[in-house]
Amino acid sequence: MASPTLLKRCPACNARLVPDKPACPSCAMPAAKMADFAAAKRVAEARGIGKTAVEKDVPARSSGGAIPYVKYTLCAGVGLVLIGLAYFVVSYWTRPAPQPWLAYPTSAKDLVAQILTDIHTDTDPSADHALTYLSLARRSTDKETQQHDHFHQLFHDMAKYLTGEFGPDWINKVDIQPADPAKGGDETTFVVKIATDTIHVQLETQQPPTPAGGAAPPALKPPHFGFISIPEFDTDDTARSAQLGIINAVIGQGSARQLGGIMALSGNQARETPMDTKRRILPILRNPHDEALKRIVYHAWPVRLDPTVRARLKSIIEDQRYAMDVQKVAQQVLDSSVPEEELISAGVQKFD
Repeated sequence: MASPTLLKRCPACNARLVPDKPACPSCAMPAAKMADFAAAKRVAEARGIGKTAVEKDVPARSSGGAIPYVKYTLCAGVGLVLIGLAYFVVSYWTRPAPQPWLAYPTSAKDLVAQILTDIHTDTDPSADHALTYLSLARRSTDKETQQHDHFHQLFHDMAKYLTGEFGPDWINKVDIQPADPAKGGDETTFVVKIATDTIHVQLETQQPPTPAGGAAPPALKPPHFGFISIPEFDTDDTARSAQLGIINAVIGQGSARQLGGIMALSGNQARETPMDTKRRILPILRNPHDEALKRIVYHAWPVRLDPTVRARLKSIIEDQRYAMDVQKVAQQVLDSSVPEEELISAGVQKFD
C-alpha cells in the first residue's frame, strides 16, 4: 500500500494535496484510500480504460442527448417552412395565365337550369350570379355600357311575366330539353316549357382566344358553355319596362295600371313578336277591372292560337268577375269569329 505522503496530487481529481491533511481538499477522498485508488487507476489505464474516477451525478441522456434532438427537430421544421415559402413564391410568379373559360360549366342543361333558378329568385344578387355565366365573347369591355342594367331588367321582366301567368312556383313547372336531341352534349339551344308557355335559351361554347396571326386553338374537351340570350326577352325592350317601373313609383299603382292599358293599346304592333304581344296584353287580361280590358281582349287576336293566351281567355270566360261583354269578346277570339271591322275599330293592326 502506498503511503499517502508520497502522493502530491489526488489520484481521483488531480487536485494538489495539502501535507498532513486527512483528505483531499477538493473531492474529500480520505488520504488513507488514495494509495489503493492510485494503484487501481494504474491497472485500469494499463488495460486501456482511460478514466476510473467516479464522476458526480449527471442526468443520464439517451443516445445523442435530448437537447440535440430538439435542436435538430427545430432546425428541420424551420427548413421545411422556408422551403414551402420559397415554393409558394416561385409558384406564384411562374403560375400560368388565368383561363376563365374553364370556369364555365360543362353541362349545358345544368347551366340552363341554373340561369332559370337565378331568374326565379329575382334579386340583384341572383341576377349578378346569372351574369357570371354570360359568354366571354358577349361580355362588353366598355365601362360605360348598360349591359349589366339591361340584363338585370330582362331577368326581372321574365320573372314578372312568368310569375304573373303561372304563379310564384313556376320554376317547378319547368321542362328543359335540347332543341336537337341528336346533338347530345354539344347542343347550344334549349327549349324550355313552362306550363303552357315555351321559351328558348341560347348558349355557346367557350374557347381560348386565337393568338394574333396564329391558328385557332383546339376545341375544349369536354366543352364549356356560356349563356348568350333568351330570344323571347330582348334586352332592347328593357328600356320600356324600366320606364313603366319609374312611372309606377311616381304616380302610384292604380294610375300606372291605367297608363299601362293605354300604352298596351298604343304599342307598335306591326313589329311585335308573339311574345311581345303576350307580354303587352296578358298583364292587362289578368285584371278584371281594367278600363281598357275589352279592347285588349281584341288585341289577343294575333296570338289567339298560343296555348297560354287560350288558357287566359278561357279563364276570363269562366271567371264571373269579368263583365259579360268582355267574356263574349273572349269567346269570339277563341272561336276566331270576331268580325274584321270590330278588330279594326279596336286598333288591332295584325291579321292572319
